[in-house]
Amino acid sequence: MGYWWLVVAAVPGGGGGTPAAAGDAKRIWHVKNLLVTFDDNGVMQKREVIDDDRILWRRLHEHVAAMPPLDLSQPEFLSVEASNSQSILLHKEYFEVTGKRGPVRIAPTSVVQFSHDSSKDKRHNSGTTCHTLHLAEKTSAGKIIHYRGNAEHVITLFRYLHETAAKTMKWE
Repeated sequence: MGYWWLVVAAVPGGGGGTPAAAGDAKRIWHVKNLLVTFDDNGVMQKREVIDDDRILWRRLHEHVAAMPPLDLSQPEFLSVEASNSQSILLHKEYFEVTGKRGPVRIAPTSVVQFSHDSSKDKRHNSGTTCHTLHLAEKTSAGKIIHYRGNAEHVITLFRYLHETAAKTMKWE
């Protein structure tokens, strides 16, 4: 939403001079999220406007938990747009992070927290969101793994962690 204002005033006494003018334009930004759910046939089932990021992520987790399990008969590849990793390969028993120091295998049960960093979202492409995987112990990839991905890859990672991570893992 935005608005414009403009004031044009005639110069006193006429004379055909240039009128005085002033104006401004402002945008009034309000961030709202629209969560839309579809059935298997692509028919919209529900739409929900959500103002609070925490509520949005909670709703996403509820939807992900209700999805069918991932088929990990073959590893699932996720591209990563982050400084300390380049890709994540999801396996049944572990996930493999490829970065500057080579591939590192990590047990999904060692992920103690998955957090969303909305402040970093603003610095990047609007089609991606930024997240951090917090690990129980330091690995050669570090104790935290930054992850920036598109919606499809984020949902795949959510599904994977819902299925394989410890039930005590924090979602923030």
